[in-house]
Amino acid sequence: MIIPGLERTQKLLKALGNPEQKTKIVHVAGTNGKGSVCCLLQSVLSLKHKTGWFYSPHLIHERDSVRINGKPLSETQFTHFYSIVKSRDSQIESGCTLFELLACTAFVIFCEERVDVAVIETGMGGLLDATNVVDPILCIITKIGLDHTEFLGSDIKSIANHKAGIIKHQSKVVLGKQEFDEAVQVVEEQCVKQQAQLFKTTDYPVFESQIVNCPLNGDYQRENLASALLGLECLKTRGFDIQLQEIVAGLQNVHWPGRLEWIKYKGKQILLDGSHNTQGAQKLKEYVATIRKGRVRWIFGCSNSKDPKELLKLVQEGDLVYPVVFGPVQGMPWISAKPVKELYALIQDPIIKPGFLESLDDCCLYDDQIIIYGSLYLVGHVYQIL
Repeated sequence: MIIPGLERTQKLLKALGNPEQKTKIVHVAGTNGKGSVCCLLQSVLSLKHKTGWFYSPHLIHERDSVRINGKPLSETQFTHFYSIVKSRDSQIESGCTLFELLACTAFVIFCEERVDVAVIETGMGGLLDATNVVDPILCIITKIGLDHTEFLGSDIKSIANHKAGIIKHQSKVVLGKQEFDEAVQVVEEQCVKQQAQLFKTTDYPVFESQIVNCPLNGDYQRENLASALLGLECLKTRGFDIQLQEIVAGLQNVHWPGRLEWIKYKGKQILLDGSHNTQGAQKLKEYVATIRKGRVRWIFGCSNSKDPKELLKLVQEGDLVYPVVFGPVQGMPWISAKPVKELYALIQDPIIKPGFLESLDDCCLYDDQIIIYGSLYLVGHVYQIL
């Protein structure tokens, strides 16, 4: 269940000794690209600094989303810290949601493990997100678009207000390239209000040039790389020693599952992407245009809260679509897949198979390109069964 608000998280963290106040935090918000920016940042920082990383949603297990130097804790370690947090939550009756418990667990882990810095991705929005209990040394806001409108508002300005809610008094703020002027204006106004120092990647084109190779597929990832590189420059002013050779080496190690990722199955190269909103689908469409060789077989599934019409606009005449569902998501019982029957009416001549694996096996019988997309939860489903 999603219940926006900070009171429950603040109450529990106070009972835990406020671990979030004992760690240097980089806080990242945005509609699209925030996960990629976090991944890029932690990959570079972890070469020389002990780096925590919290992201959502997790692909398979909850502990996947809490990492140190890019690696998740062992199940024993994670269970130990999660049990401490859950026990304290029960004692004081804070009523935290499952996501809030996970966020608090991440803060406790990073504090106890004495990380040098923690890269924290917001779960949804920013202003009322459970992660927005920190006083970060750096805020990064990536591209803002329409998503989670039932919680954040139905227009760009309302959503931008939530994203800009992570900006704190006299903080340093990196703003990635934006599609909407209203989003830029909201962030600028919030920076003035908070006396924060704003750095826009559009003012530093060198960071989107070929200064270093982008390790992730898709031209749009250069925008995310620019945000990460500008963020690293800001961290230098906070005392972090980061050299160009370390940036190059760190980027070579980047692996970000389900973001224009090529996987192999039965000798076939398959594109796997977690695009789940209009902006993300547009970026996937642009990338597919560069690699398309003919007919595409799309394996598509989305969460129940999404509008599949926008996502299905990627499909061209002559393509084939296999509607599928993903299984239950660990630790997120409020997430469910859009029923296949609801997708039938939106797809011309859908290919109906009993399940995801049967759909994939059928695709592999042909020479057409295969693309799996529609949800990060579907990406997690793929990782679980392949």
